[in-house]
Amino acid sequence: MILTRYARPVRKSGLMIWHKDDEVLLRFPFSPEFHQLNESAIFIWQLCDSTRNFEDICRSVAQLRDVAIESVEAEVSDVITSLIHEELVALDLSKPHPILRLAFIACPDNFDVSDNFFLNLLVNWVDLILVEPEESPEILISWDRQYADPNAVLHCLVDDDCRVSGGDPFDLVFRNRECDTSAGGLVVNLPEDYLDNPLPPLDDRDRHTLDRFFGDDSEEPQQQELGEQKHTRTRKLTIGMATYDDFDGVYFSVMAIRMYHPEVTAETEILVIDNNPGGVCSKSLRGLEKSIEGYRYVANDQLQGTAVRDFVFHEAGTDYVMCIDSHVFIERGAIARLIFYFDAHPDCRDLLQGPLVHDNLDSIVTHCEPVWREGMFGIWACDERGKDVESPPFEIPMQGLGLAACRKDAWLGYNRRFSGFGGEEGYIHQKFRNAGARSLCLPFLRWIHRFERPTGTRYKNVWEDRIRNYLIGMDEVSLDSQPVIRHFNKLIGEEAVEKVVRQVELEIDNPFDFFDAIYCINLDSQIQRWQEVQRRFQKLGIAHRVRRFSAIETPQSHHIGCTLSHRKLVEEAKARGFENILVFEDDVIFHKDALLHLQNSLEELENLRWNVFYLGGMKWMKLGKEPFKRIKGCQYLERPEKMTCTHAVAYRAQFYSTLLNDIPGTREEVDQWADDKYPAIDQYLVNVNDLVVMTPVIASQPSIFNEEDESMQEGFF
Repeated sequence: MILTRYARPVRKSGLMIWHKDDEVLLRFPFSPEFHQLNESAIFIWQLCDSTRNFEDICRSVAQLRDVAIESVEAEVSDVITSLIHEELVALDLSKPHPILRLAFIACPDNFDVSDNFFLNLLVNWVDLILVEPEESPEILISWDRQYADPNAVLHCLVDDDCRVSGGDPFDLVFRNRECDTSAGGLVVNLPEDYLDNPLPPLDDRDRHTLDRFFGDDSEEPQQQELGEQKHTRTRKLTIGMATYDDFDGVYFSVMAIRMYHPEVTAETEILVIDNNPGGVCSKSLRGLEKSIEGYRYVANDQLQGTAVRDFVFHEAGTDYVMCIDSHVFIERGAIARLIFYFDAHPDCRDLLQGPLVHDNLDSIVTHCEPVWREGMFGIWACDERGKDVESPPFEIPMQGLGLAACRKDAWLGYNRRFSGFGGEEGYIHQKFRNAGARSLCLPFLRWIHRFERPTGTRYKNVWEDRIRNYLIGMDEVSLDSQPVIRHFNKLIGEEAVEKVVRQVELEIDNPFDFFDAIYCINLDSQIQRWQEVQRRFQKLGIAHRVRRFSAIETPQSHHIGCTLSHRKLVEEAKARGFENILVFEDDVIFHKDALLHLQNSLEELENLRWNVFYLGGMKWMKLGKEPFKRIKGCQYLERPEKMTCTHAVAYRAQFYSTLLNDIPGTREEVDQWADDKYPAIDQYLVNVNDLVVMTPVIASQPSIFNEEDESMQEGFF
């Protein structure tokens, strides 16, 4: 076995240890087998405490001997390898038990010091070294009260005769099951046959007592001293993957992480974003939560395609994130080293990737060269520096995104206008460079990717989406889009490409491009309404932009569901860092001159402070059709009074937190909120500051159509 300097060997817990001459004997409870270690090996074994990696352990040994670290590396490696072979050490990030010395005193003549009830019981919480009473043990177990030692951390009394009282100086008392347990402090019942039977058959109450005694929540000072040695790790890295009906890929990627990277289980979470919730694989994907520690399933149908990777970063519950395709295997030890790299570079804002290993498990590619081929930007290449896993990181122009990592707060995200699959190659790397960061290859971060799909994929993957994303992405990061056009002209023909180019140009010039995201709320049961509103979006040239939101259904009151749906969208916008969002309801209708009027309004809106922007609504109560007050200096914007309806309303980032704090997040709470405060979200918005409505309005509903300005009515569709 080759141990890298980042490997973190951890000693196994549950051991009992004896010193005998120059050897140390180790034994697991109920095992007849002893392991013999010399003083050097036991020193190295004790250093395997999960806080030190291999390099740290070598340094400690070298300092003890006052020699160079290089001179001990081979010996330390051999010792740790031997300990792993004997199952006394594992490459695991779990925290081992503390090691405490224990002595018995005044014990019965027929008591077996090396194999007994007390040893086999206590190793559930601490590892034990047996010593003599005069060696100042941390744990002293006595059958006689006169041997109480105030220097012991844990002083225990075995009292067969039940003579103990609350005033005796013992931390823990073992008493016969038939004795009265009302006297004394913490008491554990003692089996009648404990001298003959080393098995510790405790009832649940006694085990709970000992859990509290050795646990972190203990209130007594002596108990807390022991409890402080226990440790629970905080998860650091999210390993996330988005999937579309690929259960097999997810399953084997997840199981490979669990089987071949057990050392990172305590420090990682596995996040699966289901991009087709309700599909054939959804039930099975969600079901993995029941059997896999740290596994989390999230359904997301708001966005399908390449940009859904954004949700991995936004849903991640850790500071570090590694996003992989749902059919990737990662080389053993690489995840632990990635965590170590992040820990060692707390200010890292770079995009981190690693070499892709070919199916032969021999040759690798470290990056892609920015060359067009077969509808893809980038061809595989190998930098010689990447062949040595110990080589330092180096910059690369781009790499396939089957595996990529960065700090959660460093992720820059895909263009909000992306839809469908493709277009990420090179774009996201340039985006990091434009922000002053780097794209790095970490030679140790090796992975293998399943490319072949003999049965095909279940999602839509078309050239038009790929071209569109490339054009939008290149425009965003200021790269020349002409190579995209020339390449696809040869691949699929100039006529097809020109159609997409024209569509993108119109989309970028479209005033709706002002909004970071556009949603439409639609009940799952209202399929026809969704189809109809899509046709209206198509006429406005925004069909690619609008994301369907599955409305929260509340049959008792549709106002409750509407309020919850708007709140959920604002919550998502805040999580994803959107500057603003536009929300439609599925019965919205538009004016034929909507683009012209919206453009005029947005030119003025950009210079205003605003929280909520209405593209339409209903004037409520006594105002009737009286005009609202025009905003000073504006020709197309007004301050609405008593404006109701939320069929076309935009929210700005500075208002997200206010709305989320004001409106509760559950059906029951909103139901009560509606009774106590506002019957619906539009009534709540009436009382918000910095409201703006455009004039003339461009969005209406069939139910209020007759209330619109007569001069505009004929233009709605």
